[in-house]
Amino acid sequence: KCGVKNAIGDYVTFVDSDDYISENLIELLLNHMYQYTDMVSSNLYTLLSNTKVVMGSSLSQGVYEKEHLYNNFNKLIYNEDANTWGLFQSLSGKLFRRNKLLEIIKDENDNLSLGDDAAVVYLYALESNNIVLIDDCLYYYRINGGSMTHTLDVNVFQQIYDFMKYMQLKIQKYSFHFISHLNL
Repeated sequence: KCGVKNAIGDYVTFVDSDDYISENLIELLLNHMYQYTDMVSSNLYTLLSNTKVVMGSSLSQGVYEKEHLYNNFNKLIYNEDANTWGLFQSLSGKLFRRNKLLEIIKDENDNLSLGDDAAVVYLYALESNNIVLIDDCLYYYRINGGSMTHTLDVNVFQQIYDFMKYMQLKIQKYSFHFISHLNL
């Protein structure tokens, strides 16, 4: 939140201190950031020792309009066809419009320790006119076995519960849109 609030540009991306990015990440993401696009999402590599694995969205690359995002919101969170997320929930490897991101994060629960990226990404997608998914791998995520993400936390079930309750509360305001956009 602090970084986004203090940023001065029109766009924001995130890079963790132990990760690195392709030298042309910003250029490539900006090339896909059309006038009416609110987010561009690339894939990323996860790195562990000498192993490099592609991670990212399971949905096909392309432009996803607001109507499609509403009609397929469940598939954005979990794509049954691929047995994984639809839209990759990490803030990394994405370019956001700063003003829209400020609106999304202003009320985010500061106590979320699991799913905080997903909370922002999915709510941001719901508020977007459209998003663009690209297959390029532009972000390099180093797996650090000692990081918070990779250590056992005895409170993990409470953290999952807190995330679920937060998301249920936040997406309630979209219920009317989901109902009116259902293909019955």
